[in-house]
Amino acid sequence: RVVAMQVAGWPGQMAFSAEGNKLAVALQTDEATTLVVIDVAPATVAGQAQLPFAPRLLGFTDAGHIVAYGQPEGDEPGVTQPEPPQVILLDGVSLAPLWETTLDNVVSGYWCSAECQADHGRRESTAWTPGVVLAPGGHMLLVVHADEDRLTTVDLDGQSVRSLHFGAPQTWLERLLVATAGVAHAKGAMNGATRSAALSPDGTRLYVAGYTHRSDQDLQGNWTMTEEVMPLQVVDSPSGRVVAQSEYEAQVLHLAHDGARLLLHSWAGPWPATRVVDALTLETLAQFVGPTVRTTVDREGRLWLVGQKFDGERVEMSVIDPSNYRTVAKWTASGPATWLGWEY
Repeated sequence: RVVAMQVAGWPGQMAFSAEGNKLAVALQTDEATTLVVIDVAPATVAGQAQLPFAPRLLGFTDAGHIVAYGQPEGDEPGVTQPEPPQVILLDGVSLAPLWETTLDNVVSGYWCSAECQADHGRRESTAWTPGVVLAPGGHMLLVVHADEDRLTTVDLDGQSVRSLHFGAPQTWLERLLVATAGVAHAKGAMNGATRSAALSPDGTRLYVAGYTHRSDQDLQGNWTMTEEVMPLQVVDSPSGRVVAQSEYEAQVLHLAHDGARLLLHSWAGPWPATRVVDALTLETLAQFVGPTVRTTVDREGRLWLVGQKFDGERVEMSVIDPSNYRTVAKWTASGPATWLGWEY
């Protein structure tokens, strides 16, 4: 069925309600972002509203409300530091705002940090991308800070925010050093970090991965980029305590729909790699080099792995049996192609 939109724009974040009868879509233009809610069965637009930002995360709560997380751009995008991220809770029917908050302690965004009047090659920039995940049921939104080991939790039911440091239990001396030491930020053409996060179905185990990027200048004035992958961590979300850690390299991670497997994506070699690990023990179950692999569920509720591999002008799509990790179907497409709903 075709849905006639009343506004134009590039589709950004999308989210289905738990029942699957509503679809929320963020349509983006250079001027504004419009949230459009579609009733799936009749394929009609149920409502639309303006958002103050292009959402990085969009989702439904069990109560039928819509939550959006995002960040307004700076006065000069890419040059001036943007405002802190915001969280907005909307009524699922009228789309009227029910509650909103600004996460002032979350450092996020991309901006120029030095030599801003110079040409592009001489500018020094900063980029921080926190990890953001909506808890099952939409009761909480969790933000893993990019610039420090800190977790900010937004309680959407209680409409409150709390923040805590996460890490392994520390001695009194380590706590004293953390409390009195400053933070040193390296200078360079591009500095910052990106975090990726996923939450277990019961909301207690937060999986965190990511990487830092630092630029250094040699005596000839040339910049070199150094990327360092952070270790995979499993954090007890209520307390912030790290309960497990692995040296698996992963820039991005995803949790399978059944919550039993964790997919770790890395790009250290000539081809992307996906490691599938047991979400509880972190034991490796399978590895794929070439295709980037994700999980999906078919109409009968069965779990499948799907992959896509970019090879020049072609994209190779594959379907993988999760019981034995064998490829059961494979085909190629010319030009840009992707699985519906595939995103990072």
